[in-house]
Amino acid sequence: MSMQLAEMVDSSRQAKDLNRDAINMAMSGEWEQAVQANRTILESSPGQVDVMNRLGKALMELARYQESREILEEVASLAPHNNIVKKNLARLDQLEQQPAAAKQERRSAGNMRIFIEEGGKAGITVLQKPAPGQTVPRVMPGDPVELKFQQNRIFAYTQHDECLGQIGLKLALRLNRLTAAGNKYEAAIIGAGQQGISVILRETFRHPSMRGVCSFPARAKEENRVYVEDDFSKYGTETDIDDEYNAPGDFPGSQDVEYDE
Repeated sequence: MSMQLAEMVDSSRQAKDLNRDAINMAMSGEWEQAVQANRTILESSPGQVDVMNRLGKALMELARYQESREILEEVASLAPHNNIVKKNLARLDQLEQQPAAAKQERRSAGNMRIFIEEGGKAGITVLQKPAPGQTVPRVMPGDPVELKFQQNRIFAYTQHDECLGQIGLKLALRLNRLTAAGNKYEAAIIGAGQQGISVILRETFRHPSMRGVCSFPARAKEENRVYVEDDFSKYGTETDIDDEYNAPGDFPGSQDVEYDE
């Protein structure tokens, strides 16, 4: 391999690593670092629409709305049909109309570090849509989700009490049983695509009685992974948890439950 080719390969690897780092920073709520990483990428390779979208999103999360708008409007001029920049600008319009208290709340929410996945402690699922005719609120990757447990169901809401949908019945039954045993969970948006709104769920506390019980058993089938349209997709390490769990009765002291297909 020639020296020139080796340098090109090394440069490509560095760019790929930096892109991955920038995405991971955003996913873990490290918005300041995400801004720096995306700016570094653009310095060496300007005009990358996906990177500019990420930069605009990170600035938005830091409530640096004017800077965010300048970047996103540049993206819109470069790629007028780009759906991500359209969503980002619509979300920015919405945020700019919020009172100061809501803006501060948004900045605080951006620091959530719930995207760090540990074996069996986090997983991704697609929400079942709300009732027909119900308007689904606009959401962005990183938005926190409030989980409301109602009987055997789990509904997902925004911080402003807008319903996003509900978790599938099998997973809801599992998490209800684990929560009743003392476990605790939190969630956040990772994206929205044709399938619906994708959320990541994370176990934040495991009750001693649930020691050794996995909240989110891994699903090995690659073809069933959840991918979303936004540029926070294809993380490569997610655990897809739709419709596949341990057998009923795998919790100590629990009763068997029949799952509807």
